[in-house]
Amino acid sequence: MKITANTDRRLVIEHRPWVLAALYAGITGENMDGWGERLLVLALGAGTCFAAWYWFAFLRITFDRDRGEVEHRAIRPFGSRSKYLRLDRVKGARVEASRSDEGAHLTRLALDTEDGRAQLEYGYGPANRRALETEVNEWLTRPV
Repeated sequence: MKITANTDRRLVIEHRPWVLAALYAGITGENMDGWGERLLVLALGAGTCFAAWYWFAFLRITFDRDRGEVEHRAIRPFGSRSKYLRLDRVKGARVEASRSDEGAHLTRLALDTEDGRAQLEYGYGPANRRALETEVNEWLTRPV
């Protein structure tokens, strides 16, 4: 996730997951024995990318003072879906943490609202979200 716009009136965060390792190997032929294996890996890579694009949607979270809302938009190949929160009910951002079975520290970004917690990401990932949490909280408390 990264911030793509940060003004006094709007804060936009986007998350665009990609799975490209198999595509790279299939295209370059790195560590491949012949065209058959290369085409198989390329097909698996393309299928994996499509699956990631379909099931792990691009996310755009827009905090908008003019509209007084937070829009959580999931964008997929065949359409998009938005959920809305009233901005005046958002208390702040927080990082939720989890440990994988292998002991890896995983995080995701969520919002604390007057109605409870709202996750901004569908799953946990290895990226550290602390800086993002700080920026969202600074934007929420910024005088306008």
